[in-house]
Amino acid sequence: MVAMLRMLIISCCYGLSFGGYSPAASTNITEILSRTAVQYRHCLNPYSSWDSLYQNLAAGKVQFKTGGLGQLMEMSVYEVWVCLENHPCALHPVDTYFCWVFNEMTQSWVPFGENVDLKLVHVIPRPSECVGYVNISHCAVNISMTADNAFELFVNGVYLGYEDNCNFCHTWKSQYLVYDYTVNIDVIDGEREMVVAAKIIDWPGGLTGLIGTFGGVPTSASANWKCATFPGDVPPRGWTARSFNDSQWSQAVQTFPDSRFLQRPLDKQASWIASPTYNLRYFCRGVIKNPEAVCTQNVKQKVQPYEIQLNDLV
Repeated sequence: MVAMLRMLIISCCYGLSFGGYSPAASTNITEILSRTAVQYRHCLNPYSSWDSLYQNLAAGKVQFKTGGLGQLMEMSVYEVWVCLENHPCALHPVDTYFCWVFNEMTQSWVPFGENVDLKLVHVIPRPSECVGYVNISHCAVNISMTADNAFELFVNGVYLGYEDNCNFCHTWKSQYLVYDYTVNIDVIDGEREMVVAAKIIDWPGGLTGLIGTFGGVPTSASANWKCATFPGDVPPRGWTARSFNDSQWSQAVQTFPDSRFLQRPLDKQASWIASPTYNLRYFCRGVIKNPEAVCTQNVKQKVQPYEIQLNDLV
């Protein structure tokens, strides 16, 4: 089956070559995956099995690359990796592959990381009439936020963390802690935008919602913020990704007009917002346009068709 899965979809202006890969930090695959499984725990492989991958490959619905783990291999447990193209957890503007390792015992995928870091599939430019250019800036954006009572936070599909204000579960007029984050985003051709996604975990009674500033942009009950509840508190696959279609979600509603109950003040325009359909677990997404950011100098980067170099570690 693995041999069949190494068939590649090669489109116009693509080529194939093979190379090697040496892990920099550790040579114990179990140790590596124990970290990446947590870091990328929401980065799911949409294809549940090798059979599903192969069927979609044959139907022309997926592009992926695969290979053996070589010196990292743990026989009968971790033997093979696969990288899917255009996965929302791959944040690099050009290298859009995200990778998993297949657990032979549980017959499941374990997140391995972004290909731009792993370099399992190499992008090698070559001269072509298809060359184009984009201006790329690397920007740091500051976030300050909190929620009643707990939350999980994502930006552009990347998990930032879980925080719990449950010390104030039954005293909603207490001072809520404010949590600070700095996130890095790539700005292409000056279009600065990020998508914030938050799972809100509430307890009965008192206040509910989230409040914060995202790159200086305060939360508000506007069309930029949408929320939803789901049966079993299970959101749709990929709900944290920038590309997710939330057109069926409802606009967030205001639950309190200002930030007076916070440990420290935020922007005076920031208000508490929540799902219009109340539930103890609900999910919100905010599109933040033109957030304040500290950016490096613009770099004009060549973008062109690339040869794919597939690292087979055997």
